[in-house]
Amino acid sequence: MLRKFISFFIIFFICVMFVSTGINAFLKTDKGDTSPQSKIESETITDTPQQQTVTNETEILPALSNNSKKIVVNTVQGVWVTTVFNIDFPSKVSLSVDTLKLELDIIVSNCKNKNVNTIFFQVRPACDAFYNSDIFPMSKYLTGTQGKKLDNDFDVLAYLIKKAHENDIALHAWINPYRVTASENDALSTNSPAKKYPETVMKGSDNNLYFNPSSPKAQEIIIDGVRELVNKYDIDGIHFDDYFYPECEFDDSAEYKKYANGMNLDDFRRNSVDTLIKNTYEQIKALNSAVEFGVSPQAICKNFTVNIGNKQITTKGFETYTQAFADSEKWVINKWVDYICPQIYWAIGDERASFDAVAYHWSKLTDKHGVKLYIGHAAYKRDEFKADEYTKQLIFAKTLPAYKGSIFFTYSDLLKLENVF
Repeated sequence: MLRKFISFFIIFFICVMFVSTGINAFLKTDKGDTSPQSKIESETITDTPQQQTVTNETEILPALSNNSKKIVVNTVQGVWVTTVFNIDFPSKVSLSVDTLKLELDIIVSNCKNKNVNTIFFQVRPACDAFYNSDIFPMSKYLTGTQGKKLDNDFDVLAYLIKKAHENDIALHAWINPYRVTASENDALSTNSPAKKYPETVMKGSDNNLYFNPSSPKAQEIIIDGVRELVNKYDIDGIHFDDYFYPECEFDDSAEYKKYANGMNLDDFRRNSVDTLIKNTYEQIKALNSAVEFGVSPQAICKNFTVNIGNKQITTKGFETYTQAFADSEKWVINKWVDYICPQIYWAIGDERASFDAVAYHWSKLTDKHGVKLYIGHAAYKRDEFKADEYTKQLIFAKTLPAYKGSIFFTYSDLLKLENVF
């Protein structure tokens, strides 16, 4: 009797497994193997109806599945980890993989000890990559030669994401979108997109190379790189820094003649940057709505006057609107960013632009339009500022209704500050 029961149980178990396998195979086939890839058409942002639309058809690739945990951060306590010129990482070029891992482990450990909950890691300092990219060559700041891969195809970004998430630290991929070379002696590898598409690049009077912001192909390359990051890595955000049009002389006359359609030159340039910001936001959200997109511009879009208490303050700083052709306030108004992080690198009371006045100005704007406000602090000015400056800045920032966190530049300098977070 027992033998018959066991035989019956075995036959029943085999049948159940067979049916289950068939159902799973059917479900896997049904979940997108035959679905077409969706497409989105990029568009130029226009302030006047006469402006020409610059269209770059860009394909939305299916996001790769992943199982890593997502880090939810209510108030950002962040730091920029800078890789250009090896400022924060790596300590020097051509390190072994084991040494790179050790340095990354130390960064995560130090951030944990400093109560940092979000790392903004510079993954593309100059048309290159601190990750295994099919678009951009490996950075010379890793291997000493642009395009030279690390041993065993070690992926710095993948490793850092894993370590950060294991310690409940979010990781945002920080990109410099337009810079192609950071010094005039930089050599481009043969697989650099700037080398493949030289028509997308312009040379500044500083002898450095930049992607031309008004080149549709250049915008396509930049957005392709963003899509690659969102698809391939479990990042928590994409972060653009403050470099837009270079602060030097350059020639973009060919693109202006081709695409301006009646705009004056300044409006044409601002429109080119607007187009990249809007299309980047839309591409990210089409791939993964949980991935944040934000920008950390220099802190003054246009100089302004504001009343703080009984004091009227007028700023006299660098204007991104006129000098970098970056209308950062417009990005907030149109909600093309999840957050804005103005780099408010002045002390409270600075006659050029007092920290509290600039922070208050941005808080009013972001609160009105429902965009999160992160504030960038100048940790690198620790020897210039008074001992209690950062404490005062954070106390003031926390009184602002739109304030959702702070980011300190840069990691190496934050380590030398006490009790910031």
